[in-house]
Amino acid sequence: TVSFSMVRHPFERLVSAYQDKIVDNSDPSYAHIAPNLQRDYGEVSFPSFALYVLDTAEHMCRPPPARCHLDVHWRPFYARCAFCSTHYKVIAKAETFSTDMEQIGRLSGLQFPTLVTHHSSGDTSELAARYFSQTPVDLVKQLAELYKPDLDMFGYSISNYVALAKQ
Repeated sequence: TVSFSMVRHPFERLVSAYQDKIVDNSDPSYAHIAPNLQRDYGEVSFPSFALYVLDTAEHMCRPPPARCHLDVHWRPFYARCAFCSTHYKVIAKAETFSTDMEQIGRLSGLQFPTLVTHHSSGDTSELAARYFSQTPVDLVKQLAELYKPDLDMFGYSISNYVALAKQ
């Protein structure tokens, strides 16, 4: 067998979740979040959403390796799967999805069909640049603390996001 898991930079996941669930309003079960952002943080914006995630995490997450019960779309990976106890042969990254899927196929003797994936309105890296340029640097650093195990385990950096952030 070939065990694998797919990961993505936590900040890209956060941007994607915000764009898909809040801005594009693609799922009615998330319709309550925008009014809550307006009420609790004064506006519907990415920085408000980041504060919402951090405030929610304060009550729903314990330090790793304990569980974190945030929404699956922005829950840290360390709380979703047993990365520390499961020996995955491949940790695939969304950023290198096609190449990683080819490698998984070679290891398993399978040829995967080309997958059609869901796309939010806009390229996530462009959206991340726009949203993080609106976000105060201290908020970026707080997000980094929440996602620190993921950043460390999968070799992701926050330097680009810190550079984009409002000083």
